[in-house]
Amino acid sequence: MTQEVAIVSGLFNAFLWGSWSVLLKKLDSYPLDAFFLGIYIFAFVFVWLLA
Repeated sequence: MTQEVAIVSGLFNAFLWGSWSVLLKKLDSYPLDAFFLGIYIFAFVFVWLLA
């Protein structure tokens, strides 16, 4: 891994952690289990398409 890729990956990771609290705050009465299930399905399909 090059230095540039490591820096970009670290910044992207920080962005995702920062947006996590915003997403949880916007859920309000939406069930958290359904939110996690949606993320899981999206990630599974995304990785499957990339592979």
